[in-house]
Amino acid sequence: MAITADQPQPSLSPVEQRLIEHIERGDLLDLCGGQPVDDAAMRSWDETLTISAGVIRDILRGRHVTDPDPHGLRLRGARIDGWLDLENITSAMSLELEDCFLELGVNARDADLKGLVLAGCRLSHPTEPPLDGTRLTATVVSMNGTVIHAHAAEGAVRLLGAHLGGLYCDGAQLVNDSGRALDAENLRVDQDVFLRDGFQARASGDSVVLDLIDTRIGGALVLSPDSLEHRTHALRIGALSTSWSVSVEVSRMDCRSPGFQVRAGESALANSGQQCSRVEDVQ
Repeated sequence: MAITADQPQPSLSPVEQRLIEHIERGDLLDLCGGQPVDDAAMRSWDETLTISAGVIRDILRGRHVTDPDPHGLRLRGARIDGWLDLENITSAMSLELEDCFLELGVNARDADLKGLVLAGCRLSHPTEPPLDGTRLTATVVSMNGTVIHAHAAEGAVRLLGAHLGGLYCDGAQLVNDSGRALDAENLRVDQDVFLRDGFQARASGDSVVLDLIDTRIGGALVLSPDSLEHRTHALRIGALSTSWSVSVEVSRMDCRSPGFQVRAGESALANSGQQCSRVEDVQ
């Protein structure tokens, strides 16, 4: 049964109540006490480290917290129980999840958020894109250090038609055994796009690894991956345009596929299959 504003809301668990209190104070709730977190630890977390995806959704809708601090929702070291469904939500509160385990991922289609930060998180979904930001509007989307495993023809990360202030994916790993790693067709970014410092992407099926067709970037694009891989098809990055500069560094990766090409405006970097090249400051 749907919950209306006049109905009592479900009771919160002790850890969810702690999250509410930290949001009111503007503090980070770190359930791991600053200790390092790895994949094995995440999968062992019990209910004492679990936050309902529905509770996070309700918080962003203005429920549970009457006077949130401007720092927003900041959470580290939690298992998010369920699909984090933010579709069509408009919120002035930023969402920052660090070292969290989201086994059913995030749906942010048509959402309007102050910020979406997923730092060092693990996202997956058995059939859908683990991060779907189709037509998402946000000041920033950050996936630094996040690992995403997908089994979706639609892509591991979808940002089709999204409008972002900045996109930061340093050290992220995007793996999809059924389609694209990143589908960002018609993406608009006002500032910079960073895919560097250990960034890796792997795709499969009939799709390209990174789809940046008709992407417009107001600042700089820095693409310096450790690896871009496709199991059966040549690597290809679609046409894009930027207002400032493009820096592409592919010398550390195996890019001997003859189909690998990066385009920026009327300038292009193409690999003939013999060696990798570098392009900087392409106007």
